[in-house]
Amino acid sequence: LAPEDRWGLQNDLFSLCKRGDTPFDAYLDFLGHYQNERAFLPLVSISNHLQHAGLVLGAEKQQKIASLVRPWFENVLSDIGFEPDSDEKHTTAILREQSLWHAALSGSESAIEFGVKQFADWMKGKREHSDIMKSVLQIAAFTGDQQTFAYLDERFVQSQVEHERMNILVALGCFK
Repeated sequence: LAPEDRWGLQNDLFSLCKRGDTPFDAYLDFLGHYQNERAFLPLVSISNHLQHAGLVLGAEKQQKIASLVRPWFENVLSDIGFEPDSDEKHTTAILREQSLWHAALSGSESAIEFGVKQFADWMKGKREHSDIMKSVLQIAAFTGDQQTFAYLDERFVQSQVEHERMNILVALGCFK
């Protein structure tokens, strides 16, 4: 099937879950057919759906989602790399940013380690690539403490770059 059709199938099934016509476990089981998926459209959609579900479902389902997502998105990141490439497609950049955050959210040590290191470098004045800045800041907030919060808060006030300010605001919503 074409990526658009693979996207449509899982998207329709998730819609049936949201409506209450299909159990969420059926959607998770169906995603087993997508474990080797590397196309942008289905992957970004699945990531969005699973993040949404993780926000509204109980801890048991969140654990099940994390155990499915962690190795899957670690493999995606392994394929496309953690660092942006100058000649890559825009869809790859979007997929990386979303996969990086979703992998970290599910407990991926490699994604968390990468994000924390990038954030530490950014705090020392290294310029962060704009394609991964939001996910790096989200990971820093998710794993961070009061010091991290204070740094981001101060950086938000001082920044004159609207894109950076928006990324910081998104990250501030990721503290536990």
